[in-house]
Amino acid sequence: MKVQLADGKIRLRLDEAEFARLLDGASVCCRTPLPGAAWVIRADAVDGECFAVEGMPESLAVLLPRAVLLDYRERLPCRDGVAGEVEVAAGQRLNIDFEVDVRDSVRVRGARRRSVE
Repeated sequence: MKVQLADGKIRLRLDEAEFARLLDGASVCCRTPLPGAAWVIRADAVDGECFAVEGMPESLAVLLPRAVLLDYRERLPCRDGVAGEVEVAAGQRLNIDFEVDVRDSVRVRGARRRSVE
């Protein structure tokens, strides 16, 4: 899993194998060692309709709605991911972007045919 942080935003990008594990109920983790500690971000698919975050800054769980992920799986491969927003403190919001790496998805699933209208 690749994690990008920006002001008020976290972006998670998984490959197809990690996405399959996530949908099978396993956590997908990114662990970065730091002096005297480690920074861990974990993604979990959960029942419910809302995105959420739990934990502390050095050990954060990003909870992704399973139904949203299952709908997203039907669109793969695609460049667009899914997005949510959570309140992390009074008046402070965190945007969560989630996607499966499109190049890996094309490699695993093959190119998606575009419909002609």
